[in-house]
Amino acid sequence: MNRIAVVIMLVMAFFVRFYDYSNRLVFGPEQSMSLITTGEYIKEKFTFLGEPYIQRMTSHSHYLFHSAVFNYALVPLEIIFNYSPFLITISFTLLNIATGFLIYMLVKKEIGIIPAWFSSCLFLLNSKMIHHSLFIWSLNLLPLVGLLSIYYLWKLFKEKNKLSFLFILGLLSGIGFGLQYVFAFSALATFLLVILFSKKKLLSGLLFLLGSAIGIFPMIIFDLRHNFFHLSTLYQYFLDLQRGSAGGFYTYYQFLNLWPLAAIVGGLILSLVYKINKPVTVLLLVCYIFFQVVSPFSKLTTGKITPQDITLNNLEGIAETISKDNPPEKFNIAMLLDFDTRAHPLRYMLTFKHNLKPQVVTNYNNIDALYVLAPKEYDVINPAVWELRTYLPYKVELLDSPTDNHKLYKITK
Repeated sequence: MNRIAVVIMLVMAFFVRFYDYSNRLVFGPEQSMSLITTGEYIKEKFTFLGEPYIQRMTSHSHYLFHSAVFNYALVPLEIIFNYSPFLITISFTLLNIATGFLIYMLVKKEIGIIPAWFSSCLFLLNSKMIHHSLFIWSLNLLPLVGLLSIYYLWKLFKEKNKLSFLFILGLLSGIGFGLQYVFAFSALATFLLVILFSKKKLLSGLLFLLGSAIGIFPMIIFDLRHNFFHLSTLYQYFLDLQRGSAGGFYTYYQFLNLWPLAAIVGGLILSLVYKINKPVTVLLLVCYIFFQVVSPFSKLTTGKITPQDITLNNLEGIAETISKDNPPEKFNIAMLLDFDTRAHPLRYMLTFKHNLKPQVVTNYNNIDALYVLAPKEYDVINPAVWELRTYLPYKVELLDSPTDNHKLYKITK
Protein backbone atom coordinates (compact mmCIF):
# COMPACT_ATOMS: atom_id res chain seq x y z
CA MET A 1 0.00 0.00 0.00
CA ASN A 2 2.82 2.37 0.88
CA ARG A 3 4.52 1.71 -2.47
CA ILE A 4 1.29 2.41 -4.32
CA ALA A 5 0.95 5.75 -2.49
CA VAL A 6 4.52 6.71 -3.43
CA VAL A 7 3.95 5.72 -7.07
CA ILE A 8 0.75 7.80 -7.20
CA MET A 9 2.60 10.79 -5.74
CA LEU A 10 5.44 10.49 -8.27
CA VAL A 11 3.02 10.07 -11.19
CA MET A 12 1.27 13.27 -10.12
CA ALA A 13 4.62 15.05 -9.74
CA PHE A 14 5.67 14.05 -13.26
CA PHE A 15 2.28 14.93 -14.75
CA VAL A 16 2.06 18.47 -13.32
CA ARG A 17 5.54 19.18 -14.66
CA PHE A 18 5.61 17.46 -18.04
CA TYR A 19 2.06 18.17 -19.20
CA ASP A 20 2.33 20.43 -22.30
CA TYR A 21 5.99 20.74 -21.37
CA SER A 22 7.37 22.41 -24.49
CA ASN A 23 4.87 25.27 -24.17
CA ARG A 24 5.30 25.71 -20.41
CA LEU A 25 9.06 25.57 -19.99
CA VAL A 26 10.83 28.92 -19.78
CA PHE A 27 13.86 29.80 -21.89
CA GLY A 28 14.54 33.49 -21.60
CA PRO A 29 17.39 35.93 -20.98
CA GLU A 30 18.55 34.54 -17.61
CA GLN A 31 18.57 30.95 -18.82
CA SER A 32 20.45 31.81 -22.00
CA MET A 33 22.98 33.99 -20.14
CA SER A 34 23.78 31.04 -17.87
CA LEU A 35 24.27 28.73 -20.85
CA ILE A 36 26.31 31.33 -22.76
CA THR A 37 28.67 31.80 -19.82
CA THR A 38 29.07 28.03 -19.49
CA GLY A 39 29.49 27.54 -23.24
CA GLU A 40 32.30 30.08 -23.24
CA TYR A 41 34.09 27.99 -20.59
CA ILE A 42 33.95 25.06 -23.00
CA LYS A 43 34.70 26.70 -26.34
CA GLU A 44 36.69 29.80 -25.44
CA LYS A 45 38.32 30.30 -22.04
CA PHE A 46 37.90 28.66 -18.64
CA THR A 47 37.54 31.21 -15.84
CA PHE A 48 36.79 31.47 -12.14
CA LEU A 49 34.25 34.24 -12.77
CA GLY A 50 30.60 33.22 -12.86
CA GLU A 51 27.73 35.06 -14.49
CA PRO A 52 26.51 38.53 -13.53
CA TYR A 53 23.46 38.93 -11.32
CA ILE A 54 21.75 41.36 -13.70
CA GLN A 55 19.20 42.59 -11.13
CA ARG A 56 21.94 43.77 -8.78
CA MET A 57 24.31 46.63 -9.69
CA THR A 58 26.28 48.97 -7.44
CA SER A 59 26.43 52.76 -7.70
CA HIS A 60 29.83 52.21 -9.38
CA SER A 61 28.11 50.28 -12.19
CA HIS A 62 29.56 46.94 -11.09
CA TYR A 63 27.38 43.84 -11.17
CA LEU A 64 27.29 41.31 -8.39
CA PHE A 65 28.28 37.87 -9.71
CA HIS A 66 27.09 34.37 -8.87
CA SER A 67 29.70 31.75 -8.03
CA ALA A 68 31.02 29.88 -11.06
CA VAL A 69 30.19 26.59 -9.29
CA PHE A 70 26.75 26.70 -10.90
CA ASN A 71 28.23 27.11 -14.38
CA TYR A 72 30.72 24.32 -13.68
CA ALA A 73 27.72 22.07 -12.97
CA LEU A 74 26.23 23.06 -16.34
CA VAL A 75 29.40 22.17 -18.29
CA PRO A 76 28.76 18.39 -18.48
CA LEU A 77 25.07 18.99 -19.30
CA GLU A 78 25.94 21.23 -22.26
CA ILE A 79 28.49 18.71 -23.53
CA ILE A 80 26.30 15.62 -23.04
CA PHE A 81 23.16 17.22 -24.52
CA ASN A 82 25.00 19.09 -27.30
CA TYR A 83 23.90 22.52 -25.99
CA SER A 84 20.19 21.64 -26.21
CA PRO A 85 18.17 24.00 -23.93
CA PHE A 86 15.26 21.55 -23.99
CA LEU A 87 17.24 18.58 -22.66
CA ILE A 88 19.12 20.71 -20.12
CA THR A 89 15.80 22.07 -18.81
CA ILE A 90 14.52 18.50 -18.45
CA SER A 91 17.54 17.83 -16.22
CA PHE A 92 16.43 20.63 -13.89
CA THR A 93 12.87 19.28 -13.87
CA LEU A 94 14.13 15.84 -12.90
CA LEU A 95 16.40 17.38 -10.24
CA ASN A 96 13.37 19.02 -8.62
CA ILE A 97 11.46 15.72 -8.62
CA ALA A 98 14.51 13.92 -7.23
CA THR A 99 14.73 16.50 -4.41
CA GLY A 100 11.11 15.81 -3.52
CA PHE A 101 11.71 12.05 -3.55
CA LEU A 102 14.83 12.53 -1.42
CA ILE A 103 12.65 14.33 1.14
CA TYR A 104 10.55 11.15 1.28
CA MET A 105 13.59 8.89 1.70
CA LEU A 106 15.27 10.97 4.40
CA VAL A 107 12.14 11.69 6.44
CA LYS A 108 11.12 8.03 6.18
CA LYS A 109 14.55 7.00 7.47
CA GLU A 110 14.62 9.46 10.36
CA ILE A 111 10.93 9.80 11.35
CA GLY A 112 8.50 7.51 9.54
CA ILE A 113 6.61 6.66 6.37
CA ILE A 114 3.46 8.74 6.89
CA PRO A 115 5.19 12.09 7.61
CA ALA A 116 7.62 11.27 4.78
CA TRP A 117 4.79 10.85 2.27
CA PHE A 118 3.01 14.01 3.37
CA SER A 119 6.26 16.04 3.33
CA SER A 120 7.23 14.86 -0.13
CA CYS A 121 3.72 15.42 -1.45
CA LEU A 122 3.61 18.99 -0.15
CA PHE A 123 6.93 19.73 -1.83
CA LEU A 124 6.34 18.00 -5.16
CA LEU A 125 2.87 19.45 -5.69
CA ASN A 126 3.71 22.97 -4.56
CA SER A 127 3.00 25.49 -7.33
CA LYS A 128 6.28 27.34 -6.89
CA MET A 129 8.27 24.11 -7.02
CA ILE A 130 6.38 23.17 -10.18
CA HIS A 131 7.20 26.61 -11.60
CA HIS A 132 10.89 26.44 -10.73
CA SER A 133 11.22 22.99 -12.22
CA LEU A 134 10.39 24.40 -15.67
CA PHE A 135 13.54 26.44 -16.25
CA ILE A 136 17.29 26.58 -15.81
CA TRP A 137 18.40 28.81 -12.93
CA SER A 138 21.13 28.82 -10.32
CA LEU A 139 18.61 29.31 -7.51
CA ASN A 140 16.79 26.13 -8.51
CA LEU A 141 19.62 24.22 -6.82
CA LEU A 142 18.79 25.83 -3.46
CA PRO A 143 16.03 23.36 -2.42
CA LEU A 144 18.49 20.47 -2.65
CA VAL A 145 21.18 22.45 -0.80
CA GLY A 146 18.63 23.37 1.89
CA LEU A 147 17.40 19.79 2.27
CA LEU A 148 20.91 18.38 2.68
CA SER A 149 21.75 21.13 5.19
CA ILE A 150 18.69 20.21 7.28
CA TYR A 151 19.56 16.52 7.13
CA TYR A 152 23.18 16.94 8.18
CA LEU A 153 22.22 19.34 10.96
CA TRP A 154 19.86 16.68 12.24
CA LYS A 155 22.60 14.06 11.98
CA LEU A 156 25.02 16.36 13.81
CA PHE A 157 22.46 16.86 16.57
CA LYS A 158 22.29 13.07 16.99
CA GLU A 159 26.03 12.39 16.53
CA LYS A 160 27.86 15.40 17.94
CA ASN A 161 31.34 13.89 17.48
CA LYS A 162 30.99 13.30 13.73
CA LEU A 163 33.47 15.81 12.30
CA SER A 164 32.66 15.03 8.68
CA PHE A 165 29.17 16.52 9.16
CA LEU A 166 30.75 19.85 10.10
CA PHE A 167 32.75 20.00 6.88
CA ILE A 168 29.74 18.98 4.76
CA LEU A 169 27.55 21.66 6.37
CA GLY A 170 30.22 24.26 5.66
CA LEU A 171 30.53 23.06 2.06
CA LEU A 172 26.76 23.31 1.56
CA SER A 173 26.71 26.78 3.11
CA GLY A 174 29.49 27.94 0.80
CA ILE A 175 27.72 26.58 -2.26
CA GLY A 176 24.42 28.16 -1.17
CA PHE A 177 26.05 31.54 -0.59
CA GLY A 178 27.64 31.39 -4.04
CA LEU A 179 24.24 30.70 -5.59
CA GLN A 180 22.40 33.43 -3.66
CA TYR A 181 23.96 36.00 -1.33
CA VAL A 182 20.85 36.08 0.87
CA PHE A 183 21.75 32.49 1.76
CA ALA A 184 24.19 34.17 4.18
CA PHE A 185 21.35 34.31 6.73
CA SER A 186 20.85 30.55 6.51
CA ALA A 187 24.61 29.95 6.54
CA LEU A 188 24.98 32.05 9.69
CA ALA A 189 22.13 30.17 11.40
CA THR A 190 23.76 26.87 10.41
CA PHE A 191 27.13 28.02 11.77
CA LEU A 192 25.59 29.00 15.10
CA LEU A 193 23.82 25.65 15.37
CA VAL A 194 27.08 23.86 14.52
CA ILE A 195 28.80 25.67 17.38
CA LEU A 196 25.86 24.93 19.69
CA PHE A 197 25.66 21.20 18.89
CA SER A 198 29.40 20.48 18.76
CA LYS A 199 31.52 19.65 21.75
CA LYS A 200 34.77 20.94 20.24
CA LYS A 201 33.74 24.50 19.40
CA LEU A 202 36.97 25.80 17.86
CA LEU A 203 37.64 22.73 15.74
CA SER A 204 34.00 22.67 14.63
CA GLY A 205 34.12 26.31 13.56
CA LEU A 206 37.35 25.80 11.63
CA LEU A 207 36.01 22.72 9.81
CA PHE A 208 32.82 24.58 8.91
CA LEU A 209 34.78 27.56 7.57
CA LEU A 210 37.09 25.26 5.61
CA GLY A 211 34.09 23.61 3.97
CA SER A 212 32.58 27.01 3.22
CA ALA A 213 35.78 28.20 1.58
CA ILE A 214 35.85 25.15 -0.69
CA GLY A 215 32.17 25.73 -1.53
CA ILE A 216 32.99 29.17 -2.92
CA PHE A 217 36.55 28.45 -4.08
CA PRO A 218 36.10 30.06 -7.56
CA MET A 219 35.08 33.35 -5.94
CA ILE A 220 38.01 33.22 -3.51
CA ILE A 221 40.55 32.48 -6.24
CA PHE A 222 39.12 35.20 -8.48
CA ASP A 223 39.26 37.72 -5.62
CA LEU A 224 42.87 36.85 -4.82
CA ARG A 225 43.78 37.45 -8.46
CA HIS A 226 41.65 40.58 -9.01
CA ASN A 227 42.02 42.82 -5.99
CA PHE A 228 39.09 41.29 -4.06
CA PHE A 229 36.52 42.22 -6.71
CA HIS A 230 33.64 40.17 -5.27
CA LEU A 231 34.25 41.34 -1.72
CA SER A 232 34.56 45.02 -2.63
CA THR A 233 31.52 44.89 -4.94
CA LEU A 234 29.40 43.21 -2.29
CA TYR A 235 30.56 45.75 0.29
CA GLN A 236 29.71 48.64 -2.05
CA TYR A 237 26.29 47.12 -2.70
CA PHE A 238 25.74 46.91 1.06
CA LEU A 239 26.63 50.61 1.39
CA ASP A 240 24.25 51.44 -1.48
CA LEU A 241 21.48 49.58 0.32
CA GLN A 242 22.02 51.72 3.42
CA ARG A 243 21.76 54.88 1.31
CA GLY A 244 18.70 53.60 -0.50
CA SER A 245 20.45 53.81 -3.88
CA ALA A 246 20.31 50.07 -4.65
CA GLY A 247 17.33 47.90 -5.43
CA GLY A 248 17.25 45.97 -2.18
CA PHE A 249 14.19 43.78 -1.97
CA TYR A 250 13.44 40.33 -0.69
CA THR A 251 11.23 37.85 -2.45
CA TYR A 252 10.34 34.20 -2.00
CA TYR A 253 12.86 32.79 -4.49
CA GLN A 254 15.77 34.07 -2.41
CA PHE A 255 14.72 31.57 0.27
CA LEU A 256 14.07 28.49 -1.85
CA ASN A 257 16.43 26.55 0.42
CA LEU A 258 13.73 26.74 3.12
CA TRP A 259 11.06 25.07 0.95
CA PRO A 260 12.05 21.52 2.03
CA LEU A 261 11.98 22.58 5.68
CA ALA A 262 8.50 24.07 5.24
CA ALA A 263 7.36 20.88 3.51
CA ILE A 264 8.74 18.68 6.30
CA VAL A 265 7.11 20.81 9.01
CA GLY A 266 3.84 20.72 7.07
CA GLY A 267 4.18 16.96 6.64
CA LEU A 268 4.68 16.47 10.38
CA ILE A 269 1.59 18.56 11.14
CA LEU A 270 -0.51 16.62 8.62
CA SER A 271 0.70 13.30 10.03
CA LEU A 272 -0.42 14.38 13.51
CA VAL A 273 -3.83 15.41 12.16
CA TYR A 274 -4.00 12.11 10.28
CA LYS A 275 -3.72 10.16 13.54
CA ILE A 276 -6.63 12.13 14.97
CA ASN A 277 -8.96 12.49 11.97
CA LYS A 278 -8.18 10.86 8.63
CA PRO A 279 -11.08 12.42 6.60
CA VAL A 280 -10.06 15.94 7.69
CA THR A 281 -6.48 15.22 6.63
CA VAL A 282 -7.61 14.00 3.22
CA LEU A 283 -9.78 17.11 2.79
CA LEU A 284 -6.89 19.41 3.73
CA LEU A 285 -4.55 17.67 1.31
CA VAL A 286 -7.08 17.72 -1.54
CA CYS A 287 -7.68 21.44 -1.01
CA TYR A 288 -3.92 22.08 -0.95
CA ILE A 289 -3.36 20.16 -4.19
CA PHE A 290 -6.31 21.88 -5.90
CA PHE A 291 -5.14 25.41 -5.11
CA GLN A 292 -1.55 24.58 -6.09
CA VAL A 293 -2.60 23.10 -9.43
CA VAL A 294 -4.83 26.05 -10.39
CA SER A 295 -2.21 28.59 -9.31
CA PRO A 296 -0.75 30.78 -12.11
CA PHE A 297 2.69 29.60 -10.99
CA SER A 298 2.02 26.05 -12.13
CA LYS A 299 0.77 27.26 -15.55
CA LEU A 300 -1.49 24.21 -15.80
CA THR A 301 -4.89 25.91 -15.94
CA THR A 302 -3.99 29.63 -15.92
CA GLY A 303 -1.03 31.75 -16.92
CA LYS A 304 -0.23 29.54 -19.90
CA ILE A 305 1.38 30.71 -23.10
CA THR A 306 -0.23 33.75 -24.72
CA PRO A 307 -0.21 34.72 -28.41
CA GLN A 308 2.49 37.31 -27.65
CA ASP A 309 4.88 34.73 -26.18
CA ILE A 310 7.71 33.02 -28.01
CA THR A 311 8.30 29.36 -27.17
CA LEU A 312 11.56 27.48 -27.27
CA ASN A 313 10.38 25.75 -30.45
CA ASN A 314 9.74 29.17 -32.01
CA LEU A 315 13.22 30.35 -31.04
CA GLU A 316 14.85 27.27 -32.52
CA GLY A 317 12.94 27.83 -35.77
CA ILE A 318 13.97 31.49 -35.87
CA ALA A 319 17.62 30.57 -35.32
CA GLU A 320 17.34 28.02 -38.12
CA THR A 321 15.90 30.68 -40.45
CA ILE A 322 18.74 33.09 -39.67
CA SER A 323 21.29 30.33 -40.20
CA LYS A 324 19.84 29.41 -43.60
CA ASP A 325 20.03 33.07 -44.64
CA ASN A 326 23.85 32.78 -44.44
CA PRO A 327 24.43 35.96 -42.45
CA PRO A 328 27.58 37.98 -43.17
CA GLU A 329 30.52 37.72 -40.80
CA LYS A 330 29.65 41.03 -39.12
CA PHE A 331 26.02 40.63 -38.09
CA ASN A 332 24.04 41.11 -34.91
CA ILE A 333 20.60 40.27 -33.52
CA ALA A 334 17.92 42.03 -31.49
CA MET A 335 14.61 41.07 -29.89
CA LEU A 336 11.96 43.67 -29.10
CA LEU A 337 9.73 41.53 -26.89
CA ASP A 338 10.96 42.36 -23.37
CA PHE A 339 13.87 43.99 -21.54
CA ASP A 340 16.37 41.72 -23.30
CA THR A 341 16.67 43.71 -26.51
CA ARG A 342 20.05 42.11 -27.19
CA ALA A 343 18.44 38.72 -27.80
CA HIS A 344 20.44 36.41 -25.54
CA PRO A 345 18.26 33.33 -26.25
CA LEU A 346 18.86 33.66 -30.01
CA ARG A 347 22.48 34.62 -29.36
CA TYR A 348 22.99 31.32 -27.51
CA MET A 349 21.34 29.19 -30.18
CA LEU A 350 23.17 30.81 -33.09
CA THR A 351 26.54 30.58 -31.32
CA PHE A 352 26.40 27.06 -29.91
CA LYS A 353 23.86 25.27 -32.13
CA HIS A 354 24.67 26.85 -35.51
CA ASN A 355 28.31 27.93 -35.04
CA LEU A 356 27.46 31.52 -35.99
CA LYS A 357 28.98 34.30 -33.92
CA PRO A 358 26.94 37.52 -33.62
CA GLN A 359 28.85 40.71 -32.87
CA VAL A 360 29.24 41.67 -29.22
CA VAL A 361 26.27 43.31 -27.48
CA THR A 362 27.90 46.74 -27.67
CA ASN A 363 28.34 46.72 -31.44
CA TYR A 364 25.14 47.55 -33.30
CA ASN A 365 26.51 50.12 -35.73
CA ASN A 366 29.64 48.63 -37.33
CA ILE A 367 27.82 45.63 -38.83
CA ASP A 368 26.61 44.45 -42.23
CA ALA A 369 23.25 43.01 -41.18
CA LEU A 370 20.92 43.11 -38.19
CA TYR A 371 18.27 40.44 -37.60
CA VAL A 372 15.34 41.71 -35.54
CA LEU A 373 12.50 39.72 -33.96
CA ALA A 374 9.60 42.03 -33.12
CA PRO A 375 5.85 41.99 -32.46
CA LYS A 376 3.99 42.31 -35.76
CA GLU A 377 2.72 45.80 -34.88
CA TYR A 378 6.19 47.19 -34.00
CA ASP A 379 7.33 50.09 -36.19
CA VAL A 380 10.87 49.09 -37.15
CA ILE A 381 11.16 52.13 -39.44
CA ASN A 382 10.96 54.43 -36.39
CA PRO A 383 12.44 52.31 -33.58
CA ALA A 384 12.49 53.30 -29.93
CA VAL A 385 15.43 51.12 -28.86
CA TRP A 386 19.14 51.93 -29.03
CA GLU A 387 20.05 48.70 -30.81
CA LEU A 388 18.12 49.77 -33.90
CA ARG A 389 18.47 53.56 -33.66
CA THR A 390 22.25 53.35 -33.64
CA TYR A 391 22.10 51.53 -37.00
CA LEU A 392 19.90 54.11 -38.77
CA PRO A 393 19.40 54.74 -41.66
CA TYR A 394 18.72 51.26 -42.98
CA LYS A 395 16.66 49.11 -45.33
CA VAL A 396 14.13 46.63 -43.93
CA GLU A 397 13.38 43.21 -45.39
CA LEU A 398 10.72 40.89 -43.94
CA LEU A 399 12.54 37.58 -43.63
CA ASP A 400 9.86 35.45 -41.95
CA SER A 401 6.69 35.42 -39.84
CA PRO A 402 7.58 32.77 -37.22
CA THR A 403 4.17 33.14 -35.52
CA ASP A 404 0.93 34.98 -36.26
CA ASN A 405 2.07 37.70 -33.83
CA HIS A 406 5.77 38.11 -34.64
CA LYS A 407 7.92 39.22 -37.54
CA LEU A 408 11.57 38.48 -38.26
CA TYR A 409 13.30 41.28 -40.16
CA LYS A 410 16.67 41.52 -41.85
CA ILE A 411 17.99 45.06 -41.72
CA THR A 412 20.87 46.21 -43.90
CA LYS A 413 22.39 49.48 -45.08
